[in-house]
Formats: sequence, structure tokens, C-alpha cells
Amino acid sequence: MTADGLAPIREPHPDTRTLAAFTGDIMAANPKGDTLARIQQNIAFTRLHMETYAFKSG
Repeated sequence: MTADGLAPIREPHPDTRTLAAFTGDIMAANPKGDTLARIQQNIAFTRLHMETYAFKSG
């Protein structure tokens, strides 16, 4: 998924909480890191557990 592909996930539901989990493979799939940077701009990092990144919004 690209950074541009993330917007449609959140836009239809602006007043709801978003929970997201990604494995370390996100860096292999997007080595530039723009997808992870976009995620971090829009939802807060919660925890890293065994190479799984957890994020939440609002």
C-alpha cells in the first residue's frame, strides 16, 4: 500500500477511532518509508510487540 492509498480508509469515517496493526514487512514493501510516515502523521503509535506495530487514532 502506498501513502496515497491510506486516505480512503479513514476519510469515510472521520469521527471514529481507527486501530491499525502492521508487521515489520511494511518496511520491505515500502523501503522509502513514506507509508509508515503517513501513518504516524495521522494516527498515534501505541506499541511494538514482536515486530508488530500498533497504532490508534483519537
